[in-house]
Amino acid sequence: MKDVAAVVNVVTILGAILRHCQGISDIEINPLVVYEQGEGVRAVDIRIILAKNEKR
Repeated sequence: MKDVAAVVNVVTILGAILRHCQGISDIEINPLVVYEQGEGVRAVDIRIILAKNEKR
């Protein structure tokens, strides 16, 4: 069985990051390797895209 708890933790952390950093428009993790239960996950590549500031 894969480490589902570690995946849930990643999603929770991403949610916290997005709440605190409202300038982020996208976060890409590709791939997120999920190991066996208790062995965690590994993000191989992450890209964070910041929103463009629009002048009004």
